[in-house]
Amino acid sequence: MAIFTYDATLNPGQTHDWWTGGSGWYKYYHKPQLDAYPVNPGSKLIYWNCKCKLESNGLYTYYVSVKNEGPYPVSYKMRVWVP
Repeated sequence: MAIFTYDATLNPGQTHDWWTGGSGWYKYYHKPQLDAYPVNPGSKLIYWNCKCKLESNGLYTYYVSVKNEGPYPVSYKMRVWVP
């Protein structure tokens, strides 16, 4: 079930860093998934650096980085959902 979907554009070689959580909704039994997928065909988009941080208040924040490795600008969707 998709919770959030964000639209963004990256220039060649550009990276976006995303995070979600920390508000109380994401607890250990609600582990969100984060991914990114290109909208325009033939794009080379990768996401990596997925990590989770336990905050001092006992809640989690989740992180992911997205990079355009192609020679052209790429429009993409960043999606956060809970399986």
